[in-house]
Amino acid sequence: MNYISKIFNIILNLIFPPVCGFCNKINNEFLCEKCEQKFEQEKSTTIDNYQNAPVFFDEHLYLFKYKKDIRESIIKYKFDEKSYLYKSFSELFIRDKQFTNQFISNYDIIIPVPIHKKRFKSRGYNQSELIAKDIAKRCKKTYFNNVIIKNNNVVAQSSLDDKLDRIRNIKNAFDVGINIDIIKGKRVAVFDDVFTTGATVNECAKVLKQRGASFVGIFTIAKA
Repeated sequence: MNYISKIFNIILNLIFPPVCGFCNKINNEFLCEKCEQKFEQEKSTTIDNYQNAPVFFDEHLYLFKYKKDIRESIIKYKFDEKSYLYKSFSELFIRDKQFTNQFISNYDIIIPVPIHKKRFKSRGYNQSELIAKDIAKRCKKTYFNNVIIKNNNVVAQSSLDDKLDRIRNIKNAFDVGINIDIIKGKRVAVFDDVFTTGATVNECAKVLKQRGASFVGIFTIAKA
């Protein structure tokens, strides 16, 4: 079976060779040297501590400020049916030493911010789920995508500019999923693509803390 699987993968790579998602040049690691250097110039990996703040999450790591090339790439990933970019985004995290050594190594479980089933149907994928699952696999962390669910198909947060409108829009939008007991006493890392006001991830963290998570960290590609 392993032999057949290897042959299949070889044939698949010949037909659809792996490419850097950002420039489409063939690259086995989905991130070419030129694009990595370009993003390194924009990158400013930061870990913000929120343990004494009036929110439910404890810390937040992000790689970029939400501007320039990374902003354009995230928008394409979410709204232009470029789901294949998840491999390149996860590669940016895996190559970042602060992320691998100072952040994700401290967590037991990785989960993505969920999207409503209607939005999933229209988009075809959950952009946060693809990246979170790949990172969990590569970092050898437990992954779950049904710990929390989005029970209200609210107006897209990206369409709201006012912070209070975003908070009101997302309030109580999330509920308990089928694997909620698995997070009791655990350190849980929640992934979302962009951190704007923090309203969405805070609602997710609230559900997790109410159900027994001991520590909740957020990580995103960028922060607005």
